Amino acid sequence: MLRGVILLILAGAIVFSSGCTCLFNPPHIDVPLVVRDSSGGALAIYEILKGDDARELYAQRISSGGSLQWGEKGVLIGCGYERESSTFDWHMVSDGAGGAIIAWEAFPTKPDWDLPYEEWKVHRVTTILRLDSQGNILWRREVKPFYIMISDGSGGAIISYVDYSSEAKTLNALRIDSRGDYPWGEDGVSLFWGNYSSSLRMVGDGSGGTIIVQQDDRYLSDTRFQCFAQKVDSMGRLIWGEKGIPVYIPLESFEPVELINDGSGGAILARIMQIGGSFDIYVQRVDSSGKTLWQQDGKPLGLSKEEFRLQVQMIADGQGGVVLIWDEGPSIYAQKIDTAGNAGWQSGGVQVYHQEIEEFLQSFYRDVASDDDGGAIVVWWYQGKTEARHGALRAQRLSANGKALWQANGVLVSTGVKGHYTPATISQDSFGGALVAWGIGRNRNHAEKSYVQKIDSGGNLLWGAKGIRLNP
Repeated sequence: MLRGVILLILAGAIVFSSGCTCLFNPPHIDVPLVVRDSSGGALAIYEILKGDDARELYAQRISSGGSLQWGEKGVLIGCGYERESSTFDWHMVSDGAGGAIIAWEAFPTKPDWDLPYEEWKVHRVTTILRLDSQGNILWRREVKPFYIMISDGSGGAIISYVDYSSEAKTLNALRIDSRGDYPWGEDGVSLFWGNYSSSLRMVGDGSGGTIIVQQDDRYLSDTRFQCFAQKVDSMGRLIWGEKGIPVYIPLESFEPVELINDGSGGAILARIMQIGGSFDIYVQRVDSSGKTLWQQDGKPLGLSKEEFRLQVQMIADGQGGVVLIWDEGPSIYAQKIDTAGNAGWQSGGVQVYHQEIEEFLQSFYRDVASDDDGGAIVVWWYQGKTEARHGALRAQRLSANGKALWQANGVLVSTGVKGHYTPATISQDSFGGALVAWGIGRNRNHAEKSYVQKIDSGGNLLWGAKGIRLNP
């Protein structure tokens, strides 16, 4: 008995001396992000909780064949502190040359969580950096906290943030180029009032600029909302007037507007709205000059549903239109909208996935990417009472004409890995397939392991049945 106690004490001493925080509470990793690289592989970032709320953020590049390119764990790019129940607020876009631009927010030193927020005396720091294709940090900057980051198409990024330094609380767009410089100035360009940050959406305009949409209720009653849009060109000039343009005025808004580039310097918008007691999805297109092309309130899909579980998602189809994804109870549906605003698939949309109601247990968490051929690839997390009791990930590819190309109800993204699956992130791979990243852990919010999988255009898993673990 005494010998066993001594051995346990010695084991604990070894573990603590090697830098572990707790013998019985191993580090866990939260949900990773993934984007394609320039050669058929993937770029991924993931987080490790070291203990005592300390975090480390790693980046990894994976070749098209599934080999880790930046060492066993990847490149350590940052660290900081967050509550155990939280994660870094992180962002990543490809730089188009095999590297990535990555940004995250964290506390540099640990606040005293027991004190009121205003007494923490520690501010979150937002860091943005660029990694090249070899994992080298080319530059690193500190910027103001922001909501969205997109690629500028030239190895840099565009971010949007609300400037709280003035009473007006203006929404600003800031461009950081491939060298880490600020071609629009260190504060960026001021767009319009920035009251509704949660409704903010931003896409590239295809020419080094951006189109931004935000909900605004300054000029309307409390029950009606208006959307304003602005286009900023590559030089930082406001194209759609000083204050932007009103896009459409829905009677009752239900969710923030979704936004996508139309491929011609304009944008297509979509939103779930409630009108007359039923919900529908409305779409609107704005051309490069800021003119709305479809009817005033947008074109409805004609769904007339009593409720929606989650907001609509949208990706460009590469032909000037979009593919929309939404939920209806235990099912996922999709619809294609052409350049004139007409539905391209069957009335009510095509069914991507359906789970029998008696087996349905949890809501979907889904993501969607283009298949680079006019269709879409959808990945979703679900949990059933019998099948996938701990949750699982499936994926389905829809062709340009709305046909499901993989097996009924999609393919399992990973097999043979036990545990609770977290929601997944997806990126197109430029070859008709997709890259998917997810976590496995004690529950869907606390992953202990992170994985990446590549699925080809035929629905085959290319990186093994389990995928590639990011922290081997």
